[in-house]
Amino acid sequence: MSRTIEGTLTAWISPSSMIGPHNINDVDDAGVFTYVSSRLDMSKHGYTKVGHAEVRLVLADADTLVDSKIDALNAEIAQIEGEAEARVTRLKHQIQQLLAITHQPEEDA
Repeated sequence: MSRTIEGTLTAWISPSSMIGPHNINDVDDAGVFTYVSSRLDMSKHGYTKVGHAEVRLVLADADTLVDSKIDALNAEIAQIEGEAEARVTRLKHQIQQLLAITHQPEEDA
């Protein structure tokens, strides 16, 4: 069963956003999705406060939330496995380089 939450949040734009004082009024509705909403003060992280947002959030049902969390965890696992595999490959390459340095072919007499 879904649940609805309503409230007011502060709207921020990220430090890397191309939106600024010179063009904030020219941003179309799609530009709204580049904003971050938070109750926290994001200015210490480089974000710029641009206003407030009245938010009505309809939360998904419990099964959907569980599936979404599982998907996020699987994505994190895949990322960690990829990083670990790359690191292991680099280490094995270093070992092979060291073995190549220490292997001296015997000279024919």
